[in-house]
Amino acid sequence: MIKDKFEETFSPGWAESDITDSAHELVVLRKKEKAANLSDLLNVLEKQTVRKPAGDRHINDRIVSLDDPDARPV
Repeated sequence: MIKDKFEETFSPGWAESDITDSAHELVVLRKKEKAANLSDLLNVLEKQTVRKPAGDRHINDRIVSLDDPDARPV
């Protein structure tokens, strides 16, 4: 009985499961954050797309790359 309780308490199975669950939650959280950032970036890009044909030649902080939002035009 004591041996069973010890193995139940200190078996690596629970730790492995907790680590796997935590890692999965972290991956999901990062994907949600990346999706939210991309959504915000696309909203800014949409507004800039309307301004450019309207003749606005100098758009501050213009989006030139979705992969690198901090990139500036050459």
